[in-house]
Amino acid sequence: MWKKKQDVPEEGGLRVPDSAQFSYSEDGSGEIRVDSIRKKARHQILFTAILIIALFASMTAFFCRYSIMNRRELFDNDYNSRDSLLEAHNLRGSIFAAGGETLAYSDEDNNRYYPYHNEFCHAIGYSVLGGSGIEEYMKYELLHSDIPFRSKLEWDSTESLYPGNDVYTTLDERLQEAAYYALGDRRGAVFAIEPSTGKILAMVSKPDFDPNEIGYDWDYLISDP
Repeated sequence: MWKKKQDVPEEGGLRVPDSAQFSYSEDGSGEIRVDSIRKKARHQILFTAILIIALFASMTAFFCRYSIMNRRELFDNDYNSRDSLLEAHNLRGSIFAAGGETLAYSDEDNNRYYPYHNEFCHAIGYSVLGGSGIEEYMKYELLHSDIPFRSKLEWDSTESLYPGNDVYTTLDERLQEAAYYALGDRRGAVFAIEPSTGKILAMVSKPDFDPNEIGYDWDYLISDP
């Protein structure tokens, strides 16, 4: 408390502004209480605290909104390692052709398999060594699991990985096969598109590779001119 005896101006070492409002003690001691200065200081502290809280709240709201609106771009960022964390808890989902044929799937240990080998290699791509094709473009969906919470509890009881979301393409397996073998050993690409909808029905490119062996053939493939 800031105070000064009324009858001894030099005592206390505090100069009281002329505009201050004083209140005198009831015991007759002659002490003066400087209430206006304390109120002004409290108001300044309160204003500063409210301003800081508002700034932090607006920053938090902005970052939350940005993260939600751009969650896919942030997830696909090469500096984001969350895909590795998700792959430790979720099985990567399967990829299907338009007719329901399985183009890619994972076993219980999250090892990836491609039943059609070279036939869909460029369209489906691969999930290792940076990824490519649908495996890379749709990894946000493939690595997330939207099963109900109750189902997750059942998977937890068996200590199994959650099944990831599946991706269904517009690729026609029979048309893809026809284009693949028609191209033969020639270098080039074949695309078949449904004009009315823009659906890609076939996507073949050569030279090709077997995505099942990409980890073993990587050095050879990147050095092949």
